Parts: sequence; structure tokens; C-alpha cells
Amino acid sequence: MLKEFLRIHKILSFKERKLLIQLSLIQFLSGFMDLVGVVSIAPFIAVISNPKIIDQNNYLLLIKNYLGLNNDKFIIFIALSCLFLIILNQIIRMFSKWFRSFVSMTIWFQIHNRTFQYYIKQPYSYHLENNSNQILEKLQIQINAAVAGVITPFFEIVSYIFTTIFLFVMLIFLDPKITTSLIIFLGTFY
Repeated sequence: MLKEFLRIHKILSFKERKLLIQLSLIQFLSGFMDLVGVVSIAPFIAVISNPKIIDQNNYLLLIKNYLGLNNDKFIIFIALSCLFLIILNQIIRMFSKWFRSFVSMTIWFQIHNRTFQYYIKQPYSYHLENNSNQILEKLQIQINAAVAGVITPFFEIVSYIFTTIFLFVMLIFLDPKITTSLIIFLGTFY
């Protein structure tokens, strides 16, 4: 797939390549926000299961004192913060999917338009010598296959790779031994 993507990338204009870079950055942000959404739940669950953690954890205590909240209000603050991060994550994810579709359709339209203009500008003798069905096939089927079969899936995979990398790094950071054991175990059976 990477080889096909690089072949298509060569025929893209500067503006289309710029859109692909923007899409990559948005996919990166979406992957990071997936991590933030998952990580934001842990403090909330820890505080709900053991409210004494608020007074024992230096970071939570610092935030609580800075905001001037008692323990009950601080738990509500953590719950609302967690909810806000999850909603923000979903908004960014929806925007990411919309932007991926927008970029795919924009690239499809631009390539289709350039190819159509190329064939329109050919002399009449060219059209007499070439089969019009082949020209239509290039305009419809091959361009659709390039965009829907290569560009769109490529960036879906990129999105999942970013999410996986962020979650993997977080798990390694939290507990390297268990994460390594889990990867070896799943890798063996996968």
C-alpha cells in the first residue's frame, strides 16, 4: 500500500500534498486525544474508589487547594473534567473523520478534473485514434480506485497507528514489565 501511495503522491499538486500533511497532523492529534480520553478516566476511578487519595496525592492536593474546593466538589470537578476530555476527544475524532473524507474527495475531484482537462485539450485526431471507453475508465474507475482504495485507507491506518503508539508508550511508561509480558503473550498467539 505504501508503494501505491507514493506513486499517487507523485502526481499530487502542492496544495493537495499540503492537505495530506494537515490530515496527518489532525490524525496525530486525534491519536493523542484518544490517549488523553483513556488516561483521564483513571484518576476519576481512583478518586471514586478511594476518596482519601485526594489528600495523599501531591498533584491532586495541589489542584484541589489551588481551586479552593472541598473533597466532594473536587470529585465533581474531576468527573466534569473527565467528561469534558471525553467529549473533546469525540469531537476531534468526528472532525478527523470528516476532514479525512473532505481531503479524499478534494483530491479525487482535483485529479479527476486535471485528467479530464488533459483529455479535453487533446487534438481531435487523438480521440479518433483512442477508445473513448478507455478514457472514461481512467476518469472513473482508476481515479476512484486511487483515492478510495489507497489514500483513504492509508490515512485510516495512520490514524490507528498513532493511537496504538500513544497507548503503547503510555502502557510502557506505567508498567514496562507487564506491558512487555502482555505484548509477548499476545504476539505469540497472534
